[in-house]
Amino acid sequence: MSLKFFDIPKPKIVALYSGNGSGTKLFQGYLDQHPEIYMIPGYPLLYFYPHWFEWHQDAVNPLTWPDLIKLFCLKHASVIDSRKFQSHDGLANLGKEKDKYLCIDEIIFKDHLSNLLVDENVSSNTFLLAIHYAYCLTLNEDIAQKTTLVYHIHSNTYIKKYLLNDFPDAKVIGFVRDPRSNIAGRYNHSMMNVDKSKLNVSDAFIYRKRPFFFSMEYLLNGLQELDIMDFNKARVIRHEDIYFRLDEVLQATINFIGLSDHPLLKQCTYGGHSWWGDNIFKQKLRNTCN
Repeated sequence: MSLKFFDIPKPKIVALYSGNGSGTKLFQGYLDQHPEIYMIPGYPLLYFYPHWFEWHQDAVNPLTWPDLIKLFCLKHASVIDSRKFQSHDGLANLGKEKDKYLCIDEIIFKDHLSNLLVDENVSSNTFLLAIHYAYCLTLNEDIAQKTTLVYHIHSNTYIKKYLLNDFPDAKVIGFVRDPRSNIAGRYNHSMMNVDKSKLNVSDAFIYRKRPFFFSMEYLLNGLQELDIMDFNKARVIRHEDIYFRLDEVLQATINFIGLSDHPLLKQCTYGGHSWWGDNIFKQKLRNTCN
C-alpha cells in the first residue's frame, strides 16, 4: 500500500538563507546526512515559489497535480540530476576525486509524488512538503525518523513574500560575513565572474555599475527580512564562526532546530560525497571553511 500525504507527520520547517552572503551551502553540507532531516541538496528550489505563481498565472485552465509534477520535473530538473543546475553550487564535482554528482530515479520520484498527492487539494505548501517526502522515499531513507525539513530558500526576500505565508511557524537561519572580507569577492566572483561567463567581455564591462550597486545593497541590507519575525524563531550564523568554532555553532544549531546530536554533523557532504565549492570563486577548492 502506497504511503499517502496525510499519513506523514508534518515536520518542523527550517529555512536557510544568505543574509549578506557566503556560508549557506557550506553549512548545509554539515546537515546533509542527519537522519532526522528532509533536505534537497543545494538550492535547486530557490525559485520554487516564483515558478509556482507563474505557472498558475499562465495556465488557461486550473492546474492539476499531474500538470504540476510535469512542470516541476522540467523546471527543477537538477533535483533529479545535479548536473542540470545552471549555477555554481559545486554539486556536479563531489567526492574525493571530484567526479561525483547527485542523481535519483525520475520515474520512481514521480510515482512517489503522484501517490502522495492523490486526493490532496492543490496548494504550494502541500507540494513543497510532498517534493521532500518523495525525494526521501526515492532514496529509501527511513521516513519514520524524519522530524525536520530544512529548505535552502537562499533568497532573503522570498521568506517574507512567500515562505511565511505557507509556514508561519517556520524557523529561519541567516548567514552573514564581515563585509570587509566579502565585498571584493561578492562583486568579482558572485557577480562579475557570473556575468563574464554568460556575456561577452564588452557586455560584462557595460554592466559593471549594476553588480557593484547590488553587491552593496546585498551586503548591507541582507538581514532586514528578519525584522518581521519573532526573534525566537530566527538565528544568524557568522561565516567566520564556522571556521573558528564549528562545533559550538553546530551544537547551537541543532538545539535551536530541535535535533539530536549525530557524528555525521562533522562532515561537509552532499549525498554523502565530499563537497568542495565551485571554481567560479577563483579559490582553491576545499572541503572545509576557507
